Amino acid sequence: MVYMLGFLFFMFLSNTGGITKFTQNPPAVTVAPGATVTLSCPQHDDNEAKSMGWYRQVEPGKMLQYVVYLTKDLGIIHGDRIERDRFVPSRDAPMGSNSYFLTIRNATKEDEAKYFCVIWFLGSWGFVRGNGTWLHVTGKPTSAPTVWLFPPSSDELATGMGTICCLVKGFYPRSVEVLWSVDGDVTSESVSTTPPVLDKENVYNVNSCLLLTASEWKHHSFISCTVRHDPSSTIIQKSFNSKHT
Repeated sequence: MVYMLGFLFFMFLSNTGGITKFTQNPPAVTVAPGATVTLSCPQHDDNEAKSMGWYRQVEPGKMLQYVVYLTKDLGIIHGDRIERDRFVPSRDAPMGSNSYFLTIRNATKEDEAKYFCVIWFLGSWGFVRGNGTWLHVTGKPTSAPTVWLFPPSSDELATGMGTICCLVKGFYPRSVEVLWSVDGDVTSESVSTTPPVLDKENVYNVNSCLLLTASEWKHHSFISCTVRHDPSSTIIQKSFNSKHT
């Protein structure tokens, strides 16, 4: 039963590009090891809600893991290798607030992930899902990133290609998002981003590069790298005007 629920939810989500999304707040939570933390999943109209589930992703690009499923009558079905006494879903519906929660007790480093809530409706809505909340388990203070943007060298452009790199250093905890835009349009094509790497000072670094042809570098005006580090509430954007570089 657990495998079937997880499989059906995952297959539906991974193949539904038009799925309705809503915002989970806060975007990131940091707690000390052993602490209890509650993640919330706001829901504005629960009249047709049938059930909901929680999923987690250790890092972007990794497979989602099914955590727990809560039926309309508050039945609970946990995912594989999920500790029932530590991961407790609930619903709070006083005066029609209709919010869902996931309480994680005795948090450990292995619990670090981005947690998504998904609600399944009986009506025409189908599924709706949250945009996720990062959970960080650490006793170390939060550190905001520093960002540098490097243009392609003239020698590289002479070969017909150019690499623009965005170096993100000194952040903690590890969750960070790097977005590239060309003339104001976000792009993920020809982008290569390393996983966060912990250095000897126990902070993380990431390097993200955008590959363009020399003609693209010459044709486009503004190329930007935007770094978002939710744990420190930091957003940094660095840009080049390629026509004046």
